[in-house]
Amino acid sequence: MKVLAVLSQKGGVGKTTLATCLAVAAEQAGERVAIIDIDPQATASFWKDVRNQETPAVISVQPIRLGAMIKACADAGTDLVIIDGAAVARDVTFEATKHSDFVIVPTKTAVFDTMSMTHTLDVVREQKKPFAVVLTFVPPQGQETRDAIAAIEEL
Repeated sequence: MKVLAVLSQKGGVGKTTLATCLAVAAEQAGERVAIIDIDPQATASFWKDVRNQETPAVISVQPIRLGAMIKACADAGTDLVIIDGAAVARDVTFEATKHSDFVIVPTKTAVFDTMSMTHTLDVVREQKKPFAVVLTFVPPQGQETRDAIAAIEEL
């Protein structure tokens, strides 16, 4: 089983949108997927409630329960667990990263968003986890996108 975390300590960058889309795509590819929603806003859980589909499974838990939930997913034969993280909380980011095989860090191209992204990358690097940055809400033109790409490449 693989564990993917979608994390950013910045709110509104598309963590839940990315997590739910990846879960549906993985299911369409034949994987058994679960989303563990550790965000107090429980947006992925709300998505599940209004989606009216049996799968993917979505459970909202406190970060302290993350390890137990991942074990339960493994015991149930899950192929992929996607952790939908919470904004601001460094301890939540740390806990999710600890249990992950790979971390995706979404960020908008705006300078304040890319600056905030570095705080999440600090936590991921501390734990020596592989990661990728995904640009979200990318404007179709302008210097902002080029600047964001340059900043990310530098990091």
